This record gives sequence, structure tokens and C-alpha cells, in this order.
Amino acid sequence: MPLRPRYYCRTVLDRYARDAKPYYVEFYESSPQGLRVQAAAAVDDARRRKATMLIIGLDRLASLDDEALSATIVALRRHREAGGTVRLVTQNAVHRDRLARTGLDRVFDVTREQ
Repeated sequence: MPLRPRYYCRTVLDRYARDAKPYYVEFYESSPQGLRVQAAAAVDDARRRKATMLIIGLDRLASLDDEALSATIVALRRHREAGGTVRLVTQNAVHRDRLARTGLDRVFDVTREQ
């Protein structure tokens, strides 16, 4: 059985993204615990605002280390429990490369602009 074309999946995601009510937050440099607190607070704020899409900006992070990636995954899991989704926004090519090397660019919708 042939696989469906990739554009089909993107079309469904794009339609979902158009209907989603977004909420934007920016992650700041912090300790590993601080990043997890930022992620939890972002999800709580998005839920309170009834936002179905949480958009996380990563450009204020000097590096996208394991702790920062862990915090984004925490946010994704918590927001998915409420039926939402998470998009990552970064203009930093090094960040986008790190997301691609870890395979998280296939888990998250990664864009350059909000």
C-alpha cells in the first residue's frame, strides 16, 4: 500500500493551525529547573487563555542544550494532554540544526517566524 504524499499531512496540519488559537511565550536563559518552570507556566497560561496552540520562542536562549530541549518536550506533553499543540519559533540556524539533528523538527512544527 503506497504511503500518502507528505503534502497531505502538511495540509491537515496547516488547517489545524489556522483554526488554532495561539499563545506566544519566549523562553529565557535559566537553570534546568527554571526552564522546566517556564515550560509549565507557559502551558498553564495557554490553558487559562484556552489557547490550542502554544508557540515557544527560542531566540533568547544562547544555546539549545539538553535542558532547553527537555523543557520544550515537557511543554509539548502537558499541552497535548489538554488537546493542544506546540510550535517552536527560532531564527537561529544553530537552533534549527540542533532540532534537526535530534529529530525534534519532526515532533514539533519549527518555524522562523511567529
